[in-house]
Amino acid sequence: GIVIESTAGGVILSKTTGKRSQSIPQISRDISRDGLLLGKITLMFSDEEIVGMQSRFGLIALVVIIAVLQTNIAANRLIIARRVRKPIDSILSAIKDISEGKYETKADPTPYKDLNIITVLFNEMADKISSKNQEQKRVEEALRESERKARAILDYSFGFIGLTTPDGTLIDSNRSALESIGAQLSEVVGRPFWETPWWTHSVEMQGELR
Repeated sequence: GIVIESTAGGVILSKTTGKRSQSIPQISRDISRDGLLLGKITLMFSDEEIVGMQSRFGLIALVVIIAVLQTNIAANRLIIARRVRKPIDSILSAIKDISEGKYETKADPTPYKDLNIITVLFNEMADKISSKNQEQKRVEEALRESERKARAILDYSFGFIGLTTPDGTLIDSNRSALESIGAQLSEVVGRPFWETPWWTHSVEMQGELR
């Protein structure tokens, strides 16, 4: 979530969602110009927001940029509009890279103190997203390795092994069982277990299995 406060007008933007994360601290920065404190910007994170950050990251960052610019434009709109165009384009380009999955992207520092607040916040969020992405990849790889090991155990077991849903639908079988009936896994998966070739020789056993 994000909260933007003005020294003169109090809270001008407050957008928070979900329960605040216990593992990721909130980030606060003062907004000032020529030594005058204009306000404060605070970013807060929830675990749900981190998971969904990739799809919403561009919009959140854009809202922050617009809010900071509006605070400064009130003081000198024309000058700022000419000077900050190139740095803003650089930040927007970095946001686009992040949204496309280039999680190692960093925004370059700008000559402007106020915009550097956005740059620092952007890079801190990018680091957290990159860390979460790497962690997710490690978990996914561990799951794939676990599945490979389980499949190897099933396929090289001499016994007949199958897995079914609670209603009796076959969802997996090992190689030994398939070779015994000369079938491929795709030919039996999704069928009621009692209707598979292992049992078609006996109507009585099919009834018991049902």
